[in-house]
Amino acid sequence: MMATTTSASRPASQWLGRKELTTTDSDVAGQYLVDNFGTAVRVSSMSDDMRMRLIHTDAGAFAVGDFRMAAELHFEAEAPQTMVIAQLDAGRVERQCDGGAVERFGPGDVFLVAQPDLPYISRSLHTEVRTLSVDNSFVRKTVGALPEDEHGAGPLTFTSLRPASQASADGVKRTIAYITDDLLADNELASEPLVLGNAARLLLAGVLDAFPNNVLTEPTPSDGHDATAVTLHKAVAYIEENARNDITVADIAEAAHVSPHSLHEAFRRHHETSALGCLRRVRLERAHFDLLAADAATGVTVASVAAHWGFPRPAAFAAQYQDVYGVAPLATLSL
Repeated sequence: MMATTTSASRPASQWLGRKELTTTDSDVAGQYLVDNFGTAVRVSSMSDDMRMRLIHTDAGAFAVGDFRMAAELHFEAEAPQTMVIAQLDAGRVERQCDGGAVERFGPGDVFLVAQPDLPYISRSLHTEVRTLSVDNSFVRKTVGALPEDEHGAGPLTFTSLRPASQASADGVKRTIAYITDDLLADNELASEPLVLGNAARLLLAGVLDAFPNNVLTEPTPSDGHDATAVTLHKAVAYIEENARNDITVADIAEAAHVSPHSLHEAFRRHHETSALGCLRRVRLERAHFDLLAADAATGVTVASVAAHWGFPRPAAFAAQYQDVYGVAPLATLSL
């Protein structure tokens, strides 16, 4: 059966929760993928006994998909609106982006589903795959500087859909396991936007480390000119005013009217920590004030306060808190 080509825009509203579909109809499966990934896609099945089970969970800054496809399927998709990382648990997958080289993946592999901003085709055979996807707009905002030409910054590109080494692939797998098996399994953590935003950035950091790409990591000569005490003052003021929001280094740099590299250099020259270190310290301070104001008898816990301020691991939060305030957070809550 051959499905017709369809398209849709991903909803601008926040995330939609969990959707599940079991179908033997490639048209229905294709529309499901359109609705959840916002990309025009054409799906065809080469198997008479096709059966697919598709689960999609929106989680704020990212989305998780679990797909089981008891069939041989072909996909033709336009440029995706999301960056998708996949972990293949069973079956075989082939990917080809915009007429480039064909990449083949088997059980245990992690890979990028497609190059950002490029159409792709795929062939999958009896697959079980887990995906994590992040909107391209979030990716562009978070990754940092990209090479520029006369038209401005170009797109994020990867030299391969496969990680550079087994060690880096294992790192991506550990991040996927943490997000899907630990974070999303905890309803309290999964309800906190700061925790989810931090998880999305953790995933992106792992992807940029594992998959060779064109993100600039070295500052340009002009970056040092803006690394002033005035820049630091503007950045710290923005952090203090927006600590409860899910902000990034790019947001802080934009508020200070400098590049991310200039921001980094300003903190290196004029502050004892980085921009993200400053943000963590401010959030820790706000958590401290919340613990002081809270009444444990009302059901407030250290874990709930920590998660509210973007600290998903209570033990790590307690260690940071003890280091700064000299007491355990539970002692503060009990005052």
